Amino acid sequence: RTFVSVRFHMSRLPAIHQQLHRHWAEVVRPSITGTLLKPSLFHDRPATVLFANTDDEDTTSCVSHVPTPLLEEDTTLKFLSVAMPYYAQRFPFLAAGFRRSSDPESASVLLTRPFRSVPRVRTKEEETSTDGATYPPVEYNLQPWQLVNHFPASLVLGHKGRLAQHLRMCGSLTEGVLPLTHVLPDPSQTAECILSQSDANCQYIFKPSSGSCGRGIQLISRDSVAATIASSCDNTTGKGAVLQQYIEPMLIANRKFDLRLYVLVPSISPLRVYLHSHGLVRFAACDYETDLEENSRYRHLTNYSVSRRFALDPNSPIKQLNHGDGQGRKWDLSDLTDYLDETHGRQYRTQMTQTIEDQICRTVLSVRNHLQRRATATAARQCYELYGFDVMIDKDGKPWLLEVNVLPSMQFTSLLDWTIKRNVTTDMLDMLCIRKPEESPRHSCTKPLSVLQDFEDEFNSRNGFNLIYPRPITPSFSSSHDNATPLHRQFAAISNTNGDQIDTSLDDLLHDWHKLKHVENKDYSHLTQDTVDALLRS
Repeated sequence: RTFVSVRFHMSRLPAIHQQLHRHWAEVVRPSITGTLLKPSLFHDRPATVLFANTDDEDTTSCVSHVPTPLLEEDTTLKFLSVAMPYYAQRFPFLAAGFRRSSDPESASVLLTRPFRSVPRVRTKEEETSTDGATYPPVEYNLQPWQLVNHFPASLVLGHKGRLAQHLRMCGSLTEGVLPLTHVLPDPSQTAECILSQSDANCQYIFKPSSGSCGRGIQLISRDSVAATIASSCDNTTGKGAVLQQYIEPMLIANRKFDLRLYVLVPSISPLRVYLHSHGLVRFAACDYETDLEENSRYRHLTNYSVSRRFALDPNSPIKQLNHGDGQGRKWDLSDLTDYLDETHGRQYRTQMTQTIEDQICRTVLSVRNHLQRRATATAARQCYELYGFDVMIDKDGKPWLLEVNVLPSMQFTSLLDWTIKRNVTTDMLDMLCIRKPEESPRHSCTKPLSVLQDFEDEFNSRNGFNLIYPRPITPSFSSSHDNATPLHRQFAAISNTNGDQIDTSLDDLLHDWHKLKHVENKDYSHLTQDTVDALLRS
């Protein structure tokens, strides 16, 4: 019952689930004797909970210091899971000695649905906001020492129409991030206007703004654009849609593919963005063709919820490459890295990776001001978020952002799925530096020394995550971009022009600090106020 709620006999579970049931009962559960703490890099700061992968024989391998003894027997940490049934998300909590709680006020971490504002007051009604999404009712009060897994109004990233509008408002700073996208319904977006912006051979893809799992997606030709625009409201039940120029994709073994990348934002002020080294490469079920005839969804859509319904050819060339899950449906991101290194060279792959990282940072920065306005400075520090960025590479090797998922699926159907998603969740929780209840919350102070100490403890526990913002050198995928000025200052200048005053002092501090570490290559684990004062003076 602790492992997963199952309403039918275990023999009917998929083989991977049965295997994990046995692994939990025979290996993991007997080894759990309590909660380990890892010390901070700084002697005056409290220890935090250690989350380690259960595959590691030595649980100290992912930290710089030996964990301290277990918590006292009468201290049991808890988590609340309101909307996250996925076991890959609950497993790291259980393996670290947490217990699932039904009381929101006793849980250290709250796993919830996205909400419009930081929950402080109990509300009964659902809220409909201007970002086109309906937020469920908030039924709990967030305590000062608790963490919650969403930023206020974060659905602005997951809503395709609103995301496209925010990227468009940033002008040249986000040029080339998203394919040419038209937000519907819009009286100014006539068929003639849309068709005039593309060549005669262009095809389009129609997506509901709030859709997921491939639902409602249609591939349409130029001849069908007018009819699609006319019926856009009916097709999306009034929630809007986007019409996007179709990308001619890069192919592997004549299969279309896209990338699911896991991006962690532990703080928006100062902004920090991490990208996990493991992700999913998802393949379409059929060989690629440009037609829109029968089975075209299986040729053009890479969503696993779509491709799993199609029986794969056992002799398919994609299976002969012997990567990923062995079924030809998914690879690990490292498999794609090896493939591109072999077929195109390391420099080609490195440039592509840098472009993707830059696009992710610009996308998050385009909506950061919107997220900050929804929360007080104190409450926002109790939030974090794991996003699923979907990226596609075109035939010329240029990456394009397709959409962002604020609730990336953690469901697993293979050992590859399970390993990647469990590791992502475990590494994320370890980075959050969760403390014992009633202790001062993380990021509770905005003093420069505390901000930098929070960052150093977080950075020291990053495991499989790589910091992509801030970073000392900001490569850009466009020659029109300014590489000398930090990105947060460039985006703040646009917000200030629109009348929103953005305070970037903490971002400046963190950016300069990380750049100084990179240049001098020194160990700053004994960070002091004198060091910070010297940095501020410089």
